[in-house]
Amino acid sequence: MPPNSQQPMQQPQYQPQAAPQGYPQPPQGYQQQPQYQQMPQAMPQQMQPQPQMPVQTTMPQQQTAAQQPVNQPATEQKNKQHPMTTTQHSLLFSEIREGMVIMGDGSFRAVVACKPINFDLMSSREREGVEYSYQNFLNSLS
Repeated sequence: MPPNSQQPMQQPQYQPQAAPQGYPQPPQGYQQQPQYQQMPQAMPQQMQPQPQMPVQTTMPQQQTAAQQPVNQPATEQKNKQHPMTTTQHSLLFSEIREGMVIMGDGSFRAVVACKPINFDLMSSREREGVEYSYQNFLNSLS
């Protein structure tokens, strides 16, 4: 079979739709793209050109000590806002170094990470072992 006698791939046929109000009709022979569902856009009833107004620019004048801008108190209030209280300040940490928490008074605190266990599913022997280990850990802290 010669290569030119093969049937060309069929392209999907699109049904032409009327153009939305305010848009021109596409020229004949123009293959339209498929229409997708879109959110309706608000269109003005009459599209009239708006008169253009000249833009007026003025250079700001330098203020003297006697002149104060009208909104000066508002900017002073923004500058007077109190800083946010952090956890470090409320817990009186001074710093954290090598896994130890140094308090503001110079004393040290250690942080211990724990994982939960399902104590109810343990046998009585396992429970005793956990209780004994926990008791020894607590006794070693003092």
